[in-house]
Amino acid sequence: MQRRGLRPLWVTTLAGVVRVSRHYYWCKADGAGCAPFDEALGLFRGYTRAVQRAVAFLAAITSFGEAARMLRRMLGITLDKNTVRDIALHLAAAYEERQQRASRTIKDIIGAAPFVERLYIEIDAAKFHAVEDWKDTKVGVVFDARQVNGVQHANDKTYVAGNEHIDAFGARFFAHAARRGVFNAREVIALADGAPYNWAMFDLHFPHAVQILDIYHAYEHLGTLRHCAWHQDDPVGKAWYRAQKRRLKAGYLDALFTHFDDVPCATDEQRTCRRTTIDYFQDNRLRIRYGEFRRKGYFIGSGVVESGCKRIVTQRLKLPGARWLRNHAHLMAQLRAAYLNDYLDDIGKFMLAA
Repeated sequence: MQRRGLRPLWVTTLAGVVRVSRHYYWCKADGAGCAPFDEALGLFRGYTRAVQRAVAFLAAITSFGEAARMLRRMLGITLDKNTVRDIALHLAAAYEERQQRASRTIKDIIGAAPFVERLYIEIDAAKFHAVEDWKDTKVGVVFDARQVNGVQHANDKTYVAGNEHIDAFGARFFAHAARRGVFNAREVIALADGAPYNWAMFDLHFPHAVQILDIYHAYEHLGTLRHCAWHQDDPVGKAWYRAQKRRLKAGYLDALFTHFDDVPCATDEQRTCRRTTIDYFQDNRLRIRYGEFRRKGYFIGSGVVESGCKRIVTQRLKLPGARWLRNHAHLMAQLRAAYLNDYLDDIGKFMLAA
């Protein structure tokens, strides 16, 4: 390293812009220069950690352009939307790196996790508009439940998101669930729709969990069969559908399967639809014991994670006119999840005031 003397830098802080002079060094081997002062203060392109934090909060809430306007109006900091984007993605990458490190130290996480009575884990997916096509962002939620006036409510939710393969998402979700005490819980309840890869992920990472098929997805399959077999306004079809929903929710599974024989099968399409529906419920038979689950006080719908999809994907990635590079969408999903989890204060160790 060769010292090249003092170099000036304009630093943007919450208190305004200041000019500093710091030592600058040159590395012949790497062909690059560095300023240790910048690294010690956690500067990114001359912006302090506190400014980066303010940018991250606003970028997690709204579009980059609107975040830039809010920064100017509230703090007097003038940035263009591209700079807001770059700072937000920089901090999102820091959060992503922290998650990757956490997944490699899972034993320590499990050892420090709390003991809980019952923990829920749910996963789903929602689409965002990538530059080339619509893509899925997977969303997971870990939460416990509390009773309020005799009614069970989801409590202390931890959101996980990723625009990635289910294997990578499973490892990410596993680390967050472990931190919440999934291996110290007396009961773990896993809810999802009927996608086979969801159950495969649960089997791999949470083999001790009670798996429950979201009852509203089950209703949709009954509704699909009804519309295939009867006209929309046919009273027989309506009565059959209502009765099957009651049997399903009550846990009368033998009666549920028996009454599939009531479905007319005059065409190949109707026969195929009925066979597909029966196979769907047979494959998920252990996951549709809703009478038993309700008696034990379990949630049987995945509304918490569907709300999470809206909060992460719909409210941030699907803003009007938004088109994303896939890696940018992945990082912004991380930033939005960190914001909802109140993790932003911990990203990058924001200890300095300005």
